[in-house]
Amino acid sequence: MDRKIIFALVVVAILVFSISVYSIISDTIYADAATRLSFRSTDFANSLFGVPYLLTGAWLLYRKRKSWIWIVPGALFYVVYVYLPYVLALEVNQLFLAYILIIAGSLYLLAIVLATRDYPRIEREFSGDCSLRMMVGVMLLLGIFIAIRQSTLSMSAVAEGMQIEMTDVAIWIDDLVLGCPALLFGAYFLHKRKGIGYVIGPAMLLCYAILSIGLMPYFYLESRYLDQAIQWDGVGIIALMITVCLVPIFRYLRCLKKSGRTSG
Repeated sequence: MDRKIIFALVVVAILVFSISVYSIISDTIYADAATRLSFRSTDFANSLFGVPYLLTGAWLLYRKRKSWIWIVPGALFYVVYVYLPYVLALEVNQLFLAYILIIAGSLYLLAIVLATRDYPRIEREFSGDCSLRMMVGVMLLLGIFIAIRQSTLSMSAVAEGMQIEMTDVAIWIDDLVLGCPALLFGAYFLHKRKGIGYVIGPAMLLCYAILSIGLMPYFYLESRYLDQAIQWDGVGIIALMITVCLVPIFRYLRCLKKSGRTSG
């Protein structure tokens, strides 16, 4: 089964890279400048960060490293999260079926990965004296903050009769249907020290760190396309988000290493 998962991860990585490169060099995918800026920056992020994310998970699984279980689910969630707006917000184009294929394939593969794990063994390997409070707290805060923010934005837009862009709708669905439930349920199961929690917790925090890093190309392309200075305040907020997501993971890994429960 692991070899099949590795093969599928490599196929997904190749699809992501191919779609991203084609979208970057082609002028027929995005209809207007605003759409081009938003989605082309995501194409750059997918090429620079998404593809290595997937391949790192495949390599760790191939090498039988325990940490693969935190990389692979997060990488597949990343793919679903970033490509859902391509389906919902863009006009139907020559890559539409490829977007559907990559989302469906990643969802099925994620379900297979999560359904075929030996969670009692995971509990034995990763449970112990290491505190999970910071990781659980960060996940709860992120989940609640994102849920309140996106709910407020969506309800305000509807109440005020504002013109709602499909890109905004796609982001609301991404966060309220995918991101927030995963963060909150992951925090709950991690607090209960359940095997699924040990998988989802670090995986989601790492995924949100990668998603945050993936916003960096947007600031560069925005300054280039609009001929304006880079928004360093936005870059600072993204850096803070990355730090908030990664610190609990590193703290937990350091504790596991000291206790001798993991070797990578």
